[in-house]
Amino acid sequence: MQATGNITAWKHIHIEKDKMCRKGGILKQDAAQGWQVVYLAMNQDSSIADNVSINDIIHIFDSERHIDVDHDIKCLKTRTEDVGNKRTIIELANKDNCAQVEGLDYAYDADDNGDESDTWDFNSGKSAGVCVEGSGFHEADTSDLRQPFNDTFVSFHIPMQVENGAGEVPYLPQIWFKNTAFSGVHP
Repeated sequence: MQATGNITAWKHIHIEKDKMCRKGGILKQDAAQGWQVVYLAMNQDSSIADNVSINDIIHIFDSERHIDVDHDIKCLKTRTEDVGNKRTIIELANKDNCAQVEGLDYAYDADDNGDESDTWDFNSGKSAGVCVEGSGFHEADTSDLRQPFNDTFVSFHIPMQVENGAGEVPYLPQIWFKNTAFSGVHP
């Protein structure tokens, strides 16, 4: 009689854990160095997708210029909704003097190229946005990850900081998550 070996199911899962700004918005299109305005995206139904206000101090960042390294910090001087182009125009000013208009020190790459036919889906691997200073972050709760895998041995690898990930992401409104089909999309 021959013995049968034990087979153990084991899943080793790698997770990228990003913090999401509590207040901010996504850039609608790339922003060039020196620009005195940035364009924030609106939802597909032309409703406002950001939650920033005049006189907010905002951090502008993208996938190359993380919020914890060199990036622009500006005052939000004015905002104008441009519903026809599904964007909000944000005029930038000096962070210490909101009356003094000031251009960007760096360039930023957004997911959307500004064209109306371009969807806001992050397929480009790029994302640029703004976060309001001092507004805090939403952080994922990873305490109960094992529950759906209770029939197997599972180990999780959740790095604290990874190059090109595990940083901060701009604020995304709840409607974006409701209207986005994640089939094949890895936001």
